[in-house]
Amino acid sequence: MRIFLAIFFTISCAAAASAFEMYGVPPASSSEHDSSSSGDSDSNRFVLTFSRGGDDEPSEENHDETGHGEVAADAHGEEASEDNRSISLPTVVVPLSRNDRLTGFAFVTVAWRVGDGIDIWAARDKAHIALDALIRSAHTTSLSDESGTGVDLVRAEEVWTEVLRATIGENWVDSIELSGSDTRLLGRR
Repeated sequence: MRIFLAIFFTISCAAAASAFEMYGVPPASSSEHDSSSSGDSDSNRFVLTFSRGGDDEPSEENHDETGHGEVAADAHGEEASEDNRSISLPTVVVPLSRNDRLTGFAFVTVAWRVGDGIDIWAARDKAHIALDALIRSAHTTSLSDESGTGVDLVRAEEVWTEVLRATIGENWVDSIELSGSDTRLLGRR
């Protein structure tokens, strides 16, 4: 029943609209409409305006020497890199251990700088392969520091650079950058 009412309502509205077009029946006018019209009262008009919110010239205080705005911060509150050859991979979970016992997990953000001469979009297509290689190596090679409470970032960078070059290709990886690790230690009872 609802479908029939919807169809009937649609046909009625379409018929009324075509009758207004065909016979030139003007829409109901108000005194406000008559005073602001430019003589063409038979058509509907849409006005789209943009506000720049101030002076005609952009202010210099929020722009750097290249004329662009301030560098946006990423999700971790750090300034985003302006390097267009860098690919930020999702966070890698690294198990932490001491004396072959699991002590917790660290969450490390990795940025992969693509080598010169390599198409950035082709490299982005291989990002899932790179992430898989990093996760596998984090679980097969101990990347935790001696105390087991954090990641040895220097060792992790060396291991992961070698793994990425072996997995994706020597020329595809210029360098990697590790940024901040969030550590969650396991509570032993």
